[in-house]
Amino acid sequence: MLFLAVKCLCGTFDISVGDALRYMLKLKCVGVEFYGYNHVDGTKKKETLFPALKSLTIYYCPALIKWEELPTDEKVAVFPCLEELTIKHCDSLEFIPITLGKGMTCLRKLKIGDCEKLSSLPTSLEYCISLQELEIWGCDGLTSLPSGLPSCTSLEELKINSCHNLISLPDLDVSRLQSLSSLDIFNCGKLNYLPIDGLRSLTRLESMKMGPFSEELDSFPDFELPSQIQILEITGWPKLKSLPQQIQHLTTSLTSLGIESFNGVEALPEWLGNLTSLTHLSIQECENLMYMPSLHRVVGLRELLIDNCQALSSWPSGLEYCTSLRRLSILGCSNLTSIPLSQSDSDAPTLPLLEDLTIRSCSSLEFIPITLGKGKGMTCRLKLEIKDCEKLSSLPTRLEYCISLKKLSIQRCPNLEAIINLDNLTSLCYLSVT
Repeated sequence: MLFLAVKCLCGTFDISVGDALRYMLKLKCVGVEFYGYNHVDGTKKKETLFPALKSLTIYYCPALIKWEELPTDEKVAVFPCLEELTIKHCDSLEFIPITLGKGMTCLRKLKIGDCEKLSSLPTSLEYCISLQELEIWGCDGLTSLPSGLPSCTSLEELKINSCHNLISLPDLDVSRLQSLSSLDIFNCGKLNYLPIDGLRSLTRLESMKMGPFSEELDSFPDFELPSQIQILEITGWPKLKSLPQQIQHLTTSLTSLGIESFNGVEALPEWLGNLTSLTHLSIQECENLMYMPSLHRVVGLRELLIDNCQALSSWPSGLEYCTSLRRLSILGCSNLTSIPLSQSDSDAPTLPLLEDLTIRSCSSLEFIPITLGKGKGMTCRLKLEIKDCEKLSSLPTRLEYCISLKKLSIQRCPNLEAIINLDNLTSLCYLSVT
């Protein structure tokens, strides 16, 4: 389907070229008829093509190979007001004619996805001086990025995702990208070098998503981390034995940390427990992880997810100090036998603000030592879900006093000896016990 979204100066309206163009599976070329222009040498008249077009989307033209460019000069201007260009699912397209960029100074968003044969990005991106968002994904023919990228000084978001044959980046001095707030270079499995200089000078950069890169690398590529970074997601690969060390210096700014697929890591570093500003911590697919450090200093933690860490047998100590915790999810930790928690007052809730407790596929877990209690902190508890815990013999203590509980799901826990009295759970909207 070819879809043109047109936003004109006088208002907004959509032209969806529906039935006529929806099944253009054999369209191979977008040529001069698309522009409606026949170049005539010697003409003195200046012509502007698509003078009011603000948004252009080309979607699902799998046979489209060629997008012809007009010979732009002082007589012809193309897409002078275009702000958004999106190209998706054009599997055969090899070239995108944004040398038109010399006339596309209004372009703010460029998104190119699932164009498998696209071999290069437009070299003239440097002329797109208003570009704020650049997102490229699923372009397996892409091997490099254009060197003029740092000239896009208005860029706020740069996302390169799942370009599996991207081998190298040009030497990027990103210090000129002072508006950049989000940088993702994710799932580019052949990338072996990150020549990115100047990251530390980017005072607005708050979010980064990095890795995995080439499996031939023995360590995570060195990259700078600005001191004000708030959100960081890193994905590893089997050879890595440790996390990037530069993370340990983000003790006061980092609020969200995601760690995924560091299968060579058996123990997370002690400095992880010093990231006292963390509110969200996610550890996933670390198959050989056996040890986590104490979390007793991360008192502001609101969400903790441990997912598919099958070798983890020892739960991190100090969780009882995380009194701001709202959501706790423990999934696929088949070796975990217990969750050690200590508290001075046995009648007080262990995690007083907990709203969502989910435990799934922890086949060795026998006991959940979370005292739910009668305290006022229990008024916000909304959901409890426990599934596929074959050895679990009892539910959390004082569950019957959680009068604000809305969802209770207990499934496939064959060793469970008893179910609580549900009479007091007057807020319960969903109950499943199987």
